[in-house]
Amino acid sequence: MKKQTVLVALGSLFLAACSNGFEAAQLDLNSAVNANSAAVSYDQWHDSESHPEHLLIKWRSQIASEQMTSADVCKAFDEMDVQHLTLFENELADEANKDVVGECAEELLAKIERFYINDRAALTANLGNFFEHDVKTFESKGNVKIQGVGSDKTSDFKFQVVTKPIDTTLGYHVDPDRKDKITKKYKVVDAKQVVLTFDDGPRLNTEIVLKILDEVGAKALFFQVGEKAVELDKENKINYSNIAKKVAAAGHVFGGHSRTHANLRALDYEVAREQIYDGLNNVIQAVGWAYPIFRFPYGNSTPALINNLTKMGIASFYWHVDSEDWKSKRSTSELIDYTMGQVRAKAGGVILFHDIHKRTAQMLPQFLRTLHNEGYQIVLLKPTKIIKSPIDYKPVPPKP
Repeated sequence: MKKQTVLVALGSLFLAACSNGFEAAQLDLNSAVNANSAAVSYDQWHDSESHPEHLLIKWRSQIASEQMTSADVCKAFDEMDVQHLTLFENELADEANKDVVGECAEELLAKIERFYINDRAALTANLGNFFEHDVKTFESKGNVKIQGVGSDKTSDFKFQVVTKPIDTTLGYHVDPDRKDKITKKYKVVDAKQVVLTFDDGPRLNTEIVLKILDEVGAKALFFQVGEKAVELDKENKINYSNIAKKVAAAGHVFGGHSRTHANLRALDYEVAREQIYDGLNNVIQAVGWAYPIFRFPYGNSTPALINNLTKMGIASFYWHVDSEDWKSKRSTSELIDYTMGQVRAKAGGVILFHDIHKRTAQMLPQFLRTLHNEGYQIVLLKPTKIIKSPIDYKPVPPKP
């Protein structure tokens, strides 16, 4: 009888632990949604303990210590509002997280894809109708799949891109006030002009962004994370340097965004310099060359680092319009309205997007159509020189 009582007690404890594991995962997901919505900047969101990257690390540890199971995590995800589930899309697709979400990742990603297809249905121009019948050709060349594609083409417009040469040898720093802070000779762009910029690639989603831009003759600046540009995913047979090469081949301007997307303001000066130039050298390694442009992750620069870039003849770029495409609280149409609201209020400027997010690709067709309909010009800020050799940034040691 005592043995039976002990077994029942142990069983109850096990059930309680399972229940607590699910409830803990659910609380974590709710915290993530709240933190993402409340964050006033991308770095605040990324540094949050509720950011998906940090939660996956936490859950992995809890699963290892039997405080939680993979099934608990999957159940919590399954009961999550699907619009907010998109926050975790990259983590769900990452093979490295199989131990945490392997049981449900494929099903959850399919759920997210169905959400995107339904969410964009009300838009005049969307990923389902923006292209002609060349989507299968696009996919057959090894590009990422575009699901839910219709047959009606809505990309019946083209931008006449204004290419603006910039000489970075004397320094060029795009600040939020729209001025070139070094020479102070001119505004970055005039009224009713925009510069499209994309951070954090290259990733598979970059291919769709490139396809959208190409469809309407638009050009952009891509700030690439060094370690991503040279990453080789052997398991999925993805060489991300090939995607970086596609950015170059399409005639876009591309440069660095640090080696690991580090907060350079929080680092020692020399360590920050290593992040900047090693990242640019990674891009050069991936493509064979790069433009002398750089964007500080999260926009967190320092005067000393900007001055160093100036001495090295490398431009640094802030932005004027933040799309906040990293937030899940807005639907696709709301994201377009939010971004266009800023563009109208500021009469244009440099726009910040992230080519790693599917919601960004979701909104681009209608966003670009709106820009065109309202008479905005796209400007390509193009350095007059390129970098072909690795940057030697190490200080010269003093003579003995």
